Amino acid sequence: MVLVTVVLLFAAPLAPAAAYPIRDHQWYLAPLQIPQAQQQARGQGVIVAVIDSGVDDTIPELAGRVLAGSGFGPGAGTDGRKDLGSTGHGTAMASLIAGAGADDQVLGVAPASTILPISVLADQGAPASAIAAAIRYATDRGAKVINLSLGAPGAASSDMRDAIDYALARDVVVVAAAGNVASGDVQVANLASVPGVVAVSGIDKDGSPWSGSAKGPQTVVSAPSTSILVATPARNDPHYALGSGTSQATALTSGTIALLRSRYPGLNAANIIERLIATAQDRGAPGRDTSYGFGEIQPYAALTARVPGVYSNPLLTGGSTAGADPEASPTLQPVPIQPAPLQPTLPGLAPTGPDDPGKQPQAGSAQDDSGHLLLLAAAVGVAIGIGITLISTFATMVFRRTERARARREAYQWPPPPI
Repeated sequence: MVLVTVVLLFAAPLAPAAAYPIRDHQWYLAPLQIPQAQQQARGQGVIVAVIDSGVDDTIPELAGRVLAGSGFGPGAGTDGRKDLGSTGHGTAMASLIAGAGADDQVLGVAPASTILPISVLADQGAPASAIAAAIRYATDRGAKVINLSLGAPGAASSDMRDAIDYALARDVVVVAAAGNVASGDVQVANLASVPGVVAVSGIDKDGSPWSGSAKGPQTVVSAPSTSILVATPARNDPHYALGSGTSQATALTSGTIALLRSRYPGLNAANIIERLIATAQDRGAPGRDTSYGFGEIQPYAALTARVPGVYSNPLLTGGSTAGADPEASPTLQPVPIQPAPLQPTLPGLAPTGPDDPGKQPQAGSAQDDSGHLLLLAAAVGVAIGIGITLISTFATMVFRRTERARARREAYQWPPPPI
């Protein structure tokens, strides 16, 4: 099975930056409140795996923040730090996630995050086995977010599903593109359709569904996907381009999750996802729908809103399970566990001090003169007075039973024991 990249529709390369101000073309920064979000967090300490065509680590946007990774399939034998795709797809995604943004460079959503590049595809695509191996590799190398701006029509292979389950079980947030109609993805592509994955669809500048985006019930969130400025490999001059696709929407979402993981390092993946979907701006029909999922991502709100915690991944349980993790909101304080309440004193048994020689027994205590009382008190949880009555009754029954047994022995004239 071959997995093809979700198409990055590049327009002609941009003119030099002096004539084409980069920041002016990052139109989505303002509506997503990226500058405000970056005052809360910038992605420090978070490794984002970009499983793609490789990442050029020499461009100024990413210099010094691209780890040595690996390659599988068409990328085998590389460390991921060379972009094997003619369009520079992997580099473009990394720039949207972690672009430094200095000197009018492309500003990524999480500019202090670190990229783990894993090269799995060139222009001819990649086998499913390479994708699965890459997901496991990223998980084992400490990635807390995996960006999959790729996919293919049809169902995911068993090895890819197993690899995604492997990542989810190890507290990784997996983000995948819903797919592009131009690539044949009328329905949500096969990586994004796996349960537990954050499937991302595309929207236009006005917030309406992008006509080129795949859609379906597996859609989790939506993000800007049209006329997105990206940085491409240094071999291009200039190394900037405009493009449209759910690949870009996915990278913006991965950057948002990197901010969340940086701001809330104690939160597990389930609660990170809950923050993402609980704060998404609901568009279209109320509630989750096939075009927007739970809504458009809102990075600043996700970082600052009061969001109840959950016990499990809301994408696997079919809904949120609120009230689990007090760290899910910066404004909430943990509720301490209280000791079990003391049993109330029984009527007629007034509490007394420990040194009072005339103190009376409390509920649950035992008297030394009868082993039966503890048994009865533990079994039926009754007061000492009732217990004494029961003991008396029990003793009488034992006495009568003994007497009846003695009478039977005498009546039947049991022979005496041998001498």
